[in-house]
Parts: sequence; structure tokens; C-alpha cells
Amino acid sequence: HQGNVYAIKPSGELYRYRFNPSTWAHVRTDKIGGGWQIFSHVTGGKDGLIYAVEAESGNLRYYRDKFVNSTDTWDANSGVVVGKDFSRYHWLVGGEDGIL
Repeated sequence: HQGNVYAIKPSGELYRYRFNPSTWAHVRTDKIGGGWQIFSHVTGGKDGLIYAVEAESGNLRYYRDKFVNSTDTWDANSGVVVGKDFSRYHWLVGGEDGIL
């Protein structure tokens, strides 16, 4: 079993850092997306869940990274708007079972 940490470069490239949760040893790093500079807030959750707030519109978008057997895939609903007017919040924190 492995854990993930996600990071976005100023250029908008999204990276996934995989680690062993028992030892925190780094396993691998993968570039898994681009264009993420349009988001003002991004937070992750369990099992590859990512929520992102668009800076201009305030729309909250859902993404799920489905890294399976060394294959990068995204959930079919990734990128769907699941909320509006989220730019009014200063913080966005992911919790269990998709709860913000």
C-alpha cells in the first residue's frame, strides 16, 4: 500500500509523489497533469480525491486520481463542477469520504 502527496508548480504542472506510509520512503514521482495554475485553492483527500477552486469563477471542481497497476487514469467524472462561489473561502480542507 502506498500514499500520495500532490504538488503544483507555478507553471501549472501537477505532480504526484508516491511514498511508503510506513516509512515515509519516497517511491516515485509522476507528472500527472497540466493547466492547474488556474486554481486558487487545491486540496486532496483519501484515495486520490482532489478538489480545486477556479480563481476566476469560484467553481469547485472534483478530480480523482485512479493510479492503478502503474497506469495513470482519472475518474470519468474528473473536472466536473460540484459547487459554486467557493472563492469566498480562505481555506479549503479535505476530509474523509469526500467531505470538505
